Amino acid sequence: MKPEILLELKRQSVINSVISVAIPKDYEKIFEGLKFSNQEKKMAFAVLKIELTARPFYARWAEFLVAFFSYCKSLLAVGELSNYTVGHFQIGIKTSLNWTNSKITPKNYLKRLMLLNTKEGGAKIFKLALQIFLKSFKKKREDLVKEFAEFYNGKGEFRDKTLTYRELLHILLFNADFYLKDVYKELHKNFRKSVNEFDDLINLRLKKIEEVVVEKNKLCAAVILCSSSKRKMIHSKVYGNTKNTFPVIHTRRIVASTLKIALYSAFLEKFPIQTDFEIYDSPMSILWMDNKIEPRNADNKFRGRVSLEYAFANSINIPAIQLIQRLGVENFILYLRKSGIQVPLPNTPLLALGPVKLTGAELLATLSPVLTSGHLSWARGEDSNIDLNIPVNNGERIISTNTADKIKHLLGATARVGTGKFLNRDNSEVLGGKTGTSENNCDFWFVGPVNNDVYGLVWIGNYDETPVRTSDGIEASSSRFAVPLWSDLLRFFADKL
Repeated sequence: MKPEILLELKRQSVINSVISVAIPKDYEKIFEGLKFSNQEKKMAFAVLKIELTARPFYARWAEFLVAFFSYCKSLLAVGELSNYTVGHFQIGIKTSLNWTNSKITPKNYLKRLMLLNTKEGGAKIFKLALQIFLKSFKKKREDLVKEFAEFYNGKGEFRDKTLTYRELLHILLFNADFYLKDVYKELHKNFRKSVNEFDDLINLRLKKIEEVVVEKNKLCAAVILCSSSKRKMIHSKVYGNTKNTFPVIHTRRIVASTLKIALYSAFLEKFPIQTDFEIYDSPMSILWMDNKIEPRNADNKFRGRVSLEYAFANSINIPAIQLIQRLGVENFILYLRKSGIQVPLPNTPLLALGPVKLTGAELLATLSPVLTSGHLSWARGEDSNIDLNIPVNNGERIISTNTADKIKHLLGATARVGTGKFLNRDNSEVLGGKTGTSENNCDFWFVGPVNNDVYGLVWIGNYDETPVRTSDGIEASSSRFAVPLWSDLLRFFADKL
């Protein structure tokens, strides 16, 4: 077996061992007594899981004895007091004195040593440390875990360089979501019980769309939902008139701007800039196959200087083409290959606009690194008849945790200020996603996370790949068709939590 595969297996083993650690039951009562907020509680549980895995109770007692012996030695020799980390939260003794503006005297040092080795005392000091950190924190959310890890006690590596403390903390907080693990188990259970209700919801939205399209007998929709924790599809189905074909599930369709998730991921991985970086949305021309092409935006407008966040959220084409030119088309193709996309890809900057056909499983693979701290994660099919062509590098890290956090922020911007603003009407905490409308209005997509465990996509189009034409004079688009369908889906899952 290859060394990199062995390393990944070891890495997953470490993650699973940390996730499965049981937190002492009395901590919940302690946190309630100390009035921990949900954010403080979740951070505390994450730190506890890491520390309880790395340092079992006998190691903590050994650290206490070493610290106490050092204290006694310093009294006899009038030496300097050392900053040992002790207790369930592994907080430094001198560090905690500094946090509370206490003098570092032998008397205070001994008091704090004893306090940190009690559950209530350690939790109280941890809460104080977190409050100090949050009050002084001025950077963006994606830097929160990194800065806290260094502020607290986690610059080093965890278990033989398998993981950094920071990466493990991030996985616990945002991906494994151990604190809600039982809730998601119940969610999946409830979803399977309510699948008929879910189907009725999708069919109802499809009928509403059929009322405004010309060839309603051709219209169909596909829904694919996956679980991050199970790495498995939990639902995949085509609704409406399929004519015995199963678009997106079994056959490929043009993915359009949904491919920008992969483009921005590849670009921000190579150029570690912030999402407020500005780029020009202005007329341009490119040469392809001896033809001069002048790309346009969907609304035929140019906006001048725009941020990456605004360009992504509003699915503006010109900035995407500029990004692929800076990145290099070949580099983007390599990134897609690493994502498991093996279909022929055009070597042109127009690739940024997604003029390629993919299955739903292939498209979701380009989203998966964003939701799994940068690791490729192809979901296994719920139906053994579905050929997912899972790549051999499944599980490989292809973007950094920092890049994944930035793309999550961009996905959220789609709902806040972009083409998915409809989603923000009922729920300002929606995680967002990415719309995609193919050329000539043949395919309408929305791809994104439902919650911290479930993610997926919805697609609408004619089964025979003809354009979807409307009868009311309002142009068809993903914002008009796919986003409301996704909104229905979100409300369904919200009711099940």
